[in-house]
Amino acid sequence: MFSMISMQRTDLKKQLPNKMKVIVAGFSKTGTNTMATALGILGYSVYHWEDHFIHLEKEWLKILNEGGRTEDFYHMYKNVDAAAGIPFSMFWEEISEAFPEAKIIFLQRSSEDEWEESAINQLKKFNKDWKFRLLPIFSYTGYKFFNYLAVIKSAKRSFANLRPEKRLEAVV
Repeated sequence: MFSMISMQRTDLKKQLPNKMKVIVAGFSKTGTNTMATALGILGYSVYHWEDHFIHLEKEWLKILNEGGRTEDFYHMYKNVDAAAGIPFSMFWEEISEAFPEAKIIFLQRSSEDEWEESAINQLKKFNKDWKFRLLPIFSYTGYKFFNYLAVIKSAKRSFANLRPEKRLEAVV
């Protein structure tokens, strides 16, 4: 039965046009990883936070420093079915203009306090783990992750400057 399901998903994917179908709008620690995994299981090609920086790092650095246009987002994601995670979710409204037929899934925690506690706990775990701190020295993926963290810090500032009414939402 599994092979039949896989075959149906493959056939379905061939029928669908190459354009963004699902925009996951939710900050870190709201279930974006679970949603990206679920969409991948369903046969969608999905970009999550690490994919944005591995495959689109130059484009995101430009957008975060200089701003972006609808055309930029279209070219970045025209061959991806779904995307989630920061910095993508910070620009979900602009990306939805590039893909007006895409469905938007909005993820959030039940309260800001719950979200903040979860985010802080994750950061504390990272800071206490000496092996984690060695990642950028011994691993290219670790290097990219720490580069990602630096860009996110910059993104928070850029995001706050681009959208003053949403400054509090940009705090990670």
